[in-house]
Amino acid sequence: MIENPVEAAHLESPSAGGEVPMRIWTEFKNAILPWLLASAVVAFLIAEHRRTTGALLEANTRLSNAVEQQGKALEGVRALLASQGYTLPPLTKPQ
Repeated sequence: MIENPVEAAHLESPSAGGEVPMRIWTEFKNAILPWLLASAVVAFLIAEHRRTTGALLEANTRLSNAVEQQGKALEGVRALLASQGYTLPPLTKPQ
């Protein structure tokens, strides 16, 4: 912060040659740049959320398919054992 009133008047004057671009940069830096950075961070977080959600859904689908295949394989083993006179205890939880 400028404490000298002469310097403050000099900075406020549009006739001051090199001071106007510096005020524009300061205004941009303080008012617009934080919003641009925040929007970039939010856009990045949204993209990462979509990517990780997609990866989780794919992993869940693969796991579901693997569980289904294992269930079919278990039923095949049960049928084979039953054809030879063996029995397995029933599953405690239905799938």
